[in-house]
Amino acid sequence: MARVLVVDDEPGVRESIRMILRGEFEVVTADGVDAAERALALQPADLVLLDLVMPGRDGFALLDSLRKRGDAPPVLVLTATRLDETAREARARGASDCLRKPFEVETLRRRVRELLAPRASAR
Repeated sequence: MARVLVVDDEPGVRESIRMILRGEFEVVTADGVDAAERALALQPADLVLLDLVMPGRDGFALLDSLRKRGDAPPVLVLTATRLDETAREARARGASDCLRKPFEVETLRRRVRELLAPRASAR
């Protein structure tokens, strides 16, 4: 089962995504960049769902950290900010794609499956 790391400072968002993806994926959550880095050090993720605007270190800091790794998982940015500018910067810093919050449940599931498909076929 593919492992998805959800990084968001809002507990309700983390729990909602966990509920949406449970059963099909192993979902691990982190409330910020530091917690995400600790989780990734313990066990790699196949995909990261990442909020950008968080207290302390923002999601761009995690994108920069992941980009430095040779085996970084794909990252799907989930943001409530203006998508055009944010998506451009996030992609330049290593994100695979961006979805604007609030997102449609089926759109999230479809993008998660699409981003995990290349990793699944490589196994």
